[in-house]
Amino acid sequence: MHALHWILKRHKIYEPYLLAIDEELPPFSDLKQCIWIALALMGSRLTFNRLLLSRAERWVQTASLEHRKKAYKLLEEIWVTAGGLVLAIWAWSAASQGNPACRLWSLGECLRGWPLVPMPSEIVLYYNVELGWYIHLLLKHVVGYGTPDGRDMHLHHWASLLLLLLSFAYNGATVGAYVLALLNLSNPVLHLAKIANEQGWPVARKVTFACFAVTFFVSRVVVFPVTILQFGWVQAHKVLPEVANELWWPYYVFNALLLLLYMLQLQWMLGIARLLRRAFSQNFEAAGKMANSVDPTLRKPRDPHKSKHT
Repeated sequence: MHALHWILKRHKIYEPYLLAIDEELPPFSDLKQCIWIALALMGSRLTFNRLLLSRAERWVQTASLEHRKKAYKLLEEIWVTAGGLVLAIWAWSAASQGNPACRLWSLGECLRGWPLVPMPSEIVLYYNVELGWYIHLLLKHVVGYGTPDGRDMHLHHWASLLLLLLSFAYNGATVGAYVLALLNLSNPVLHLAKIANEQGWPVARKVTFACFAVTFFVSRVVVFPVTILQFGWVQAHKVLPEVANELWWPYYVFNALLLLLYMLQLQWMLGIARLLRRAFSQNFEAAGKMANSVDPTLRKPRDPHKSKHT
């Protein structure tokens, strides 16, 4: 039985769709490929680190005690930059498949005909890759191929994972792809800016950080609420008013997760604004030194040595 069949069978208004749901929509089990993709990413990351660690230690050119820590950080930024660029392009490509009326600025059209909205195979594959990517990020410190993330990033990753699973189960994967496409826009530029900052490249540091700040502000602070949040609270209710009544708990959970993601974006934008103010009032060198204090990947990180003293 399809997951959506199981969800809707208790609601009489959806009874005529149940048989067609099982025949036309990809089953939830199609996401099991994400496990193999996550394992492949873990193996690739371990190999990547092993092959390039000694070279990265030469690149960072720091005191011997800091070699390995900074080298691992550099490798992480290179890896995440490459992965983020691939996922950003892939997300837009996958989201544009299917209904030509379904676009970022008209997300309500993505729900026309729900629950029997066709789900292109490109989106199923993209969802598997994106889920595998998030799983490999969440396990990086456990397996030992990356630096630990802070509280904010763990919250962001888990919220994104839950949104991915909910949107697939409720046949809203095209909308989910657009959400991730918008969020992924600024990721590659962010990690390029981190590489430039860690390496102390003065011109590249200024250019990449400026590009990142503009991209982040436009995509995550301005466009996100007028497209994604507006879809969740306004368009979805207009196109499918029965969903908010019959399926109220997933409707509000989905929108609450979107609000949580937006609150995180606003919090991070405040940190970016502080860096910009420091850069203009002092210089980029001072802003670079301040970057770690506002970096969401480092906000309240878990201290692996703390448990030894408690």
